[in-house]
Amino acid sequence: MLSGGDGNHNLHARTSFNLSGHLTPNKSRRPLVIAERVAVAVERPSPRPPTTGNAVGPGQKLGCMAGLDERLHNAARQGDVSAVTAALAAGADPNLMFGGDQWTPLVCAAYTGHTACVEVLLAAGADPNKACMGLACYTSLQAAASALSAECTAALLAAGAQPLHKSAGYTPLHNAAHAIHDPYARRPLADPLPVLRLLVAAAPQAAGMEDFNGLTPLEYALDCGSCVRPKPNGRPHVPAAACLIDHGVLQPAWYVLKALQRAEAAALPLHPKLASRQALPSWLWDLMPSPCPGLGAALPAVLERSVEEAGLLVRKLPAADRDRLRMAALCLACGRRPSRLALLPTPIIWHLLAMAMAG
Repeated sequence: MLSGGDGNHNLHARTSFNLSGHLTPNKSRRPLVIAERVAVAVERPSPRPPTTGNAVGPGQKLGCMAGLDERLHNAARQGDVSAVTAALAAGADPNLMFGGDQWTPLVCAAYTGHTACVEVLLAAGADPNKACMGLACYTSLQAAASALSAECTAALLAAGAQPLHKSAGYTPLHNAAHAIHDPYARRPLADPLPVLRLLVAAAPQAAGMEDFNGLTPLEYALDCGSCVRPKPNGRPHVPAAACLIDHGVLQPAWYVLKALQRAEAAALPLHPKLASRQALPSWLWDLMPSPCPGLGAALPAVLERSVEEAGLLVRKLPAADRDRLRMAALCLACGRRPSRLALLPTPIIWHLLAMAMAG
């Protein structure tokens, strides 16, 4: 029944429905609504854990299966080997992706550099090549490379982790080279060379592979950017770049030389390594810095390829190195004439000349 009033235009503002469906004035309705809500809240049963199966009481959520997975991830991230072993024994899945980042326990352990946890998870059947589905789509080998953890990297490679597998556009070698200069890296002070050597030995061709930005691991080690993405204030990590040049299968010589030029004076020690590894046509020798300190060390390797190319190398030597080379050649020639000794084997002569230029 409608309550009386002074017209229908203000009826909605003065009335509302109660629980039985009848209209009642708002002023008298407000205390009733509050009382009813309090009564419903008191009568509603609070959620209780199940009392069958793997039920646990409050504060023991980790005893259920979902809790086991959470416990396994936390233990792997924290390096708690005993907790990892206990969670696996209780039935936790070593390959389950969990949490907002959707990382597997193996990725958690590898990224934090906990080798013992990595080995326990691998023994329990964790897949070393499973990629995560979160923002950082790491494989476990990429996670270990990003952490610059040589121990984890070696364990994963021994378990069959693929060093050429790309996830999110990167290979593990990209991740390791990038971590050298990453200000947010978990272990920025770790020596990158052990990890780089392991990855290059496992897959030398990875040193010349480009990521989705068009950058190679060498360019990340040089921290010099690229023609498309310049980074003029780079700080080259010369030992890391030297490791990649010495042991990796690189891009063509012109590509590598351009990367060295972008690194400017800091990359001067790397030019002799490039000359030793790859043949350079005359137009590329024109792009080599002149004078180039230490270039004489590449003379034996260049002479094995071509005498003409060795002549191009000599033109780029510092004046003091050219003088020592000339003096060494004259000494070898003068020492042979009076004794009429047989000519020394060519490789020995080349090495003697290189040693002479080294001072």
